[in-house]
Amino acid sequence: MSQHPLIASLRGGDTGKLMSARQAVQLIRDGDTIHLFAVNRSSEHAAPVRLGVPGYQVGPATGELLTGGAPDTANTWDSPEQVVPVAFAAAARADGTLSFELPPLSFVALDVSTTRA
Repeated sequence: MSQHPLIASLRGGDTGKLMSARQAVQLIRDGDTIHLFAVNRSSEHAAPVRLGVPGYQVGPATGELLTGGAPDTANTWDSPEQVVPVAFAAAARADGTLSFELPPLSFVALDVSTTRA
């Protein structure tokens, strides 16, 4: 368990308001790695995600993204690859945080490296 709070925010559209009914984020700290899981349930708007950890520099992140073209997109026996995981990466910012856009109707699982600042 981390002694430092993890700070993450999801902001939507041009309003800058937190859209908690449509987006969710879960962070788990494991040594120098943060496992980030985020969901964007909006069918219309990408969700900007920003992660910072006080006292740490956040490094690059790698993982997988799932997304579909519509809320009812699903894999079936006849079409088993409608929703498949794709590689996803996000680069760290100069200020030591991680920032990326989460597409509409998507889920991402990322491993984020950190080092003490």
